[in-house]
This record gives sequence, C-alpha cells and structure tokens, in this order.
Amino acid sequence: MENVPFTKSSLHNLCGKTNRDQADEEDVKKTMDVFAEIGAKDPHFTYRVQADSEDRVKNLMWATGSSRLQYNFFGDVITFHTTYRMNLYDMPFGLFVGVNSHFQSVILAGVLARDETQESLEWVFPEFLRMMAGSPPMTILKDQNRAMELAISKIMPGTTHR
Repeated sequence: MENVPFTKSSLHNLCGKTNRDQADEEDVKKTMDVFAEIGAKDPHFTYRVQADSEDRVKNLMWATGSSRLQYNFFGDVITFHTTYRMNLYDMPFGLFVGVNSHFQSVILAGVLARDETQESLEWVFPEFLRMMAGSPPMTILKDQNRAMELAISKIMPGTTHR
C-alpha cells in the first residue's frame, strides 16, 4: 500500500472530476433533447441558457406553460431558494415557487447556475421576469445571501425581499 502514489480519496475525486468533464457535453445534448420533447407537448414551455467563455453552460433556466400561467395568478409573493451544489455538476439548483389559492406550492421555474455570484443572479432574475412575461413580484422570500440581495435590489427595485 505504501508504494501506491495516491490515496483512495484523491482517486475518488479524480474519477468524479473526469465523470463530470465527460458528462458535460453528452448531458447538455440529452437536456436539450428533453426540452425539445417537452416543448413539442407544451408550446408555452420555455428555457434560457447562458454560456461561459468556453461555450459551456453557465446558467440554465426553464419553465412550463402551466408554471408561466400560474405566475400570472400567484406571482405577487414568491420564494427563490437554492440548494448548495448537491448535484453531479457541483452547481447550485434553484427554484422559484409561489403559493396558489389552495395554499399549495406551485413551481414557477427551475434554474441551474454555475455559482451564486451577483453577476449570475443578475442574469437569473431578469430572465425569470422575461420568461414570466409579467411584472416583478411584490415580495420575494430568499436565502440569506448578500449577492442575491444586491441582485434583487438592482433588477427588481420595487420588490420587497426578506
């Protein structure tokens, strides 16, 4: 064992990185195929992609036609919450969620972001508003994230955030 030039942990990390790097291109194609299938069944389905300088997906957001319609009725108070890098790509996953008149959660949009910097969030929030083709929410409940607070203040200055 002492002659092996790496640890089990470093091998595991290397394999994980290799899998992520190889999966990137194929998974983007698979994702676009799934989006095309959904779009064929739901003409109001929409998605947005922001690429980085190497033409890799930096941010990816999507919403169904039903979600977009729900925003028109229940978009006055929404939440935006991200998980912290709990997926294969080590990217935060965020959900925009509203509450309908039956006090049920309604998923309005999903987003995979490369990071939670102010720059990324300043892409996320206007794209969300564009997808919803509506006015900004009156209130947004969010994580305790300074970058998110700054982005919301800049993009949706009339929106109260807590």
